[in-house]
Amino acid sequence: MSTPPSRIRRLFPPSGAAYELWDCAVFVAIIVTVGYVIENPQPAQQETLSFVDQVLSLNLWGMVLATCAIVAGVCAYIPRWISFGYGVLVAGCFFWSAVFVVGIVCFNGQPRSLVSALIYAWVVRRLISTKKRGA
Repeated sequence: MSTPPSRIRRLFPPSGAAYELWDCAVFVAIIVTVGYVIENPQPAQQETLSFVDQVLSLNLWGMVLATCAIVAGVCAYIPRWISFGYGVLVAGCFFWSAVFVVGIVCFNGQPRSLVSALIYAWVVRRLISTKKRGA
């Protein structure tokens, strides 16, 4: 017994801005939960992020960013909250990308940390370009 694709598709937000927000939120939630909540970051990343580790542990920072992703994912299902969801996820990813850049510049130049900064910056760029298009 198989489920028709239309029944499965109804579980996701509609195409356009809502779906893009949901897609980015799921992506960020997965990478943050695996990288910072369930596991500890690699030693090189811990060194890069040592200055924010003094404020909150990296696990707590991961929970904060995962919460941003969850809030954005929920907002994708509520049309009047889509802009709020975009703002929350853009702010969270921009902050985390900036944290990596500051850590790279001020503490060390680890390639893995640069990749992390670029991944979060890519999510921000994707969200902003989708929002500008009004998709």
